[in-house]
Amino acid sequence: ISFKAVSARFIPSPDGTRLKIVLDPDLAPIKLQNQVNIKSGPCPNDWRDGISKDVQNDARSATIVLRGNFTAACGEKSLQFNLLSNTEFVAAIFRSLWTEMGGTWLGSIKDGQVSEGERPLLSWESEPLADAVRDTNKWSNNLMARTILLTLGAERFGAPGSTAKGERAIKSWLSQKNLDIPELVIENGAGLSRQERISAQSLGDLLANAGESPVMPELISSLPIVGADGTMKKRLKNNEITGRAHIKTGTLEGVKTIAGFVLSKSGKRLAVVFLVNHANAGEADVAQDALLQWVYQKY
Repeated sequence: ISFKAVSARFIPSPDGTRLKIVLDPDLAPIKLQNQVNIKSGPCPNDWRDGISKDVQNDARSATIVLRGNFTAACGEKSLQFNLLSNTEFVAAIFRSLWTEMGGTWLGSIKDGQVSEGERPLLSWESEPLADAVRDTNKWSNNLMARTILLTLGAERFGAPGSTAKGERAIKSWLSQKNLDIPELVIENGAGLSRQERISAQSLGDLLANAGESPVMPELISSLPIVGADGTMKKRLKNNEITGRAHIKTGTLEGVKTIAGFVLSKSGKRLAVVFLVNHANAGEADVAQDALLQWVYQKY
């Protein structure tokens, strides 16, 4: 439900002198302490770096303490947290909505196996894969990426899906494509892993191969358009390359990456990869944007 995520929404006052932070959804087991100062000046590209997060949680409850500085010019922003176990998160959502509608619920929720022959109350089919990939890539949705990996494993080697089955499915597909990526490590299938590995060369080879694939249009259309939408909406806006590159971003503390396709000034489509692993990776935007502009002009 709701990606099991809670958003802390930063809402500066119209005059820029006060900052309100609210949780969405506001769930009883999760408490927030706002110790963030508001300041003036231009909004930094990586405003998140100015906020420190101290989270104390167990499966049933959590307390978030936010400290640091937030620039009023950034407008409304949000940070996402995964804090409760899936079971407790579902219970908290249900209790909140039930209470909103005037109900009272003193019960609890638990995991379990459905008995053989029971009739489902509701069945739900996902969107087609191309639509799921688009939502995943445009907004860097880690949960959806992991779910796609698990689904690949289940489809290829039978249910239930697992990370190991998903990894086997991907490596089998790479072998069929004659793509040799010996350094590839897949831990959880999402962008939040510290163990996952691929080289810039291998990622470039993979993108070049995908560029010749029959599903190339679906892949490229799933990637954020530079200066227009997704995670690249605010980068290289009102620039000559605006709208002429589809680039997937990746960000962790100490990691800043881009990979995708640039349609150059002469009309060539080129694969571009720029991976940064460094304590100051958050400052890499300028260099990455410069590379995209250089490729656009050069080729």
